[in-house]
Amino acid sequence: MENEQPEQKKSAREIFDEIPFPLKIVVLVGSLFIVFVIFYILYLVTMFEPPQRQPRIASITNARESGGVFDPSVASDGTMKVMAHTIVYEFDGRMNVEVMLTQGLYNCLSWEALGGKIEQRQDRLIGPDFETPVADGFWRAETPSIVYDPADTGREWKLFAYRYFWGGNTALARLYGVIVMRYASNPAVQEWSKEEWMFSASDGTPPEPYAGLITTKINTLHKDLEDVYFYARPSVVNVDNVLVMSLSAFIQGKETPDRVILLASTDHARSWRYLGTALRASDIKDIGAEFTSLNGASLFMKDRVMYMAATLGTVYSDGTGAHVFEFENASAARLRRDAKTGKITATNFLPTQQQPATRAGGGSLAYTDACPRMTFMSESLTNRRQDIYVHQVPPVK
Repeated sequence: MENEQPEQKKSAREIFDEIPFPLKIVVLVGSLFIVFVIFYILYLVTMFEPPQRQPRIASITNARESGGVFDPSVASDGTMKVMAHTIVYEFDGRMNVEVMLTQGLYNCLSWEALGGKIEQRQDRLIGPDFETPVADGFWRAETPSIVYDPADTGREWKLFAYRYFWGGNTALARLYGVIVMRYASNPAVQEWSKEEWMFSASDGTPPEPYAGLITTKINTLHKDLEDVYFYARPSVVNVDNVLVMSLSAFIQGKETPDRVILLASTDHARSWRYLGTALRASDIKDIGAEFTSLNGASLFMKDRVMYMAATLGTVYSDGTGAHVFEFENASAARLRRDAKTGKITATNFLPTQQQPATRAGGGSLAYTDACPRMTFMSESLTNRRQDIYVHQVPPVK
């Protein structure tokens, strides 16, 4: 038809005006709902932090029947997850303190016993004349560290621990204290290597004939270590095929560690060099005025970055949780400090489950990327026994 005009397109406003009023309400409410959903999703993604799940006790073979488990250390080869920990249990009328190995199941909450361990051994100490008996007692083992070292064929898995002689005398235990190591190509084997006595502080600790068993006297590595009486709590990580170990260093006349030092090995634990002192007891006032003691530290790797976690005590508790620190220069054992004040600052803090913390408290921490959303930390809720809790958050974000 020649006189027909082309149909004019209507605007959105014209279309809306033609809609019956009840339908206008439906359209308006629907539009507002869509806008609400968009903004809510953006809120969830950018701002909302879901509530944290409560820590759970790790299910570990023989743990509930024991007097306690504590000081976890975890490592993985990408397939198998292995935890080393201290276990205390009664046997034949005495308390045994030794190191146990367990394998993690798929969820990182359940752990089954493996063969290797560093056990308690009965012995009679012999004096420096190689004849005179000094004391009867047991060589205990505790505060272990497990590390996977794939470049060391046949020795890929290494287990370290603090071993000391216990005859009921603390002074004797500190005099006869050493850092030991065992290794295996597979952590599931029953028999690991023969135990190696790797470190003690000096020629006099322990005295002969035990001094001759030690591979390295740590105090000879640097003059800054001359005042250290003994070392405990080894913690080892693999940083690009370099093993880095932290140790708690004790001086005479002080019950808690004076400092935490770092050692490094580029030949798979055959020799070591001193990197420096990472943390001193004198630093802890920088972290909080309430802290009165440094009670140990451990190393862990997250996303190929090394961190240190320290347990600090107050007048009310030996451990209020774990303070996590970044390294400014790991090769020099230097933690990150505030640019203005020069004080050491913590990247994160994982408090104990019990608030306020008990007298015994907790804070000994372990982590592996194989369990990326979990942190393992030992704690005593009762002041009688320790357990290893799985905090279902990573130690650093």
